[in-house]
Amino acid sequence: MVAVNSLHWIDPQLRYAKPYELLRPRGVLAVAGCLWARPADAEPFWTDVQEDYRAVGFEGSPPPPPEQIGVRHFPPEAGSLFEEVASLRYPFQVLCSADDYLANLATQSGTHALGEARSAEFLARVRRRLESLGWPRLTATFVGYLTLGRPR
Repeated sequence: MVAVNSLHWIDPQLRYAKPYELLRPRGVLAVAGCLWARPADAEPFWTDVQEDYRAVGFEGSPPPPPEQIGVRHFPPEAGSLFEEVASLRYPFQVLCSADDYLANLATQSGTHALGEARSAEFLARVRRRLESLGWPRLTATFVGYLTLGRPR
């Protein structure tokens, strides 16, 4: 069973209990995802855009450098159901157009959590910032993760 960038949407009471019930003996739960990172040598855009996040009350902190993002382990509530057998991390970068970045930003759960009005304001702010920079190509930095567990 595979969950990618999705477990935070699942009811905490079912998040690990349901996969545990559904997995066959010797099955594996694979939890994967991707976290934003910001290296020290990142383009100034990645620091400057934090102003837009703060302006609309975006929850959370600016992304940390990739070396500060460690492996992701199953949380304690999963420990009684699953034995963690692997936890891996994969730092990587993607070169993208400003349009692609803006389109991706519109799909992210944090943007949706702002609600319709603040989400629209946030995306408009970022759009104006990108326009002022001439729609640059951006190097986005991420740390992917994969955690595997077998039912106990």
